[in-house]
Amino acid sequence: MSAVIAAWRIVREAGVQTLRTLPRSGWPIAVLLAVQFIWSFVAVPLFMATRVGLLLGIVEALLLGWYLSLVEPLVHGRPKLTLSDVRGAFGSRFGEVIGILFAFWLPSFALQLLAPGLLPIASVLAAVLFNPVPELVYLSRNQSFALLGEAASFTQENWPEWFAAQLVPLLAVGGLAIAFGMAPGLDLAAHVAGMFGPWWGFALGGVGLNLQDGPIAAVGACLGAVFVHAVMVYRGRVYVQLAATNRRGRAWRERMK
Repeated sequence: MSAVIAAWRIVREAGVQTLRTLPRSGWPIAVLLAVQFIWSFVAVPLFMATRVGLLLGIVEALLLGWYLSLVEPLVHGRPKLTLSDVRGAFGSRFGEVIGILFAFWLPSFALQLLAPGLLPIASVLAAVLFNPVPELVYLSRNQSFALLGEAASFTQENWPEWFAAQLVPLLAVGGLAIAFGMAPGLDLAAHVAGMFGPWWGFALGGVGLNLQDGPIAAVGACLGAVFVHAVMVYRGRVYVQLAATNRRGRAWRERMK
């Protein structure tokens, strides 16, 4: 019981700290919207025209590293970010993200050739096992396969607390997906699992921004970006607290209070 109370305390504290962070998150949210716009209306059309996968991967790594570098100081309690922080963050974490993309590309390419039917199932399993990859991009010193190993170890040790802490946002994503016509099944599971995790759904079109759909769609995209950013900061804070202790230590500390 003390372990459950300790986990609840982590969730509550992370939630309160995240709410306090949102009023000073204007720049990261603007960058997240810019990332979604560049990805949807520049990077993907450019790839469709040129079919240069390496170029797409470079752009993907630049955009993801840019946004995650701005999440990091908020997770660590930085009071405010400035335009100088936004400019300085561009190009940051490029090596970490490109290493992850390469580490995932190898088995994905092999499955596509040898057993394409297993690819959707493998994608869901990878999204679960390596779920804290976005947080480790800016919190870990490891890269590529070593970073994936660290993410898997964390998930195996903390999966009840980690996924329980994300239950509300994951249910929200699933509910919206069903409301927009996605039927329950493997595709829905893949969408929910890929939203907040190593498939970068939160940044690469997870919300979507299409200014051509009018002002209502633009407002919806902005609200979606606020939601996504809040979840990413919240995840970072939960990760930091879970990684600092183990379940037994948290339960023991709770009994001592």
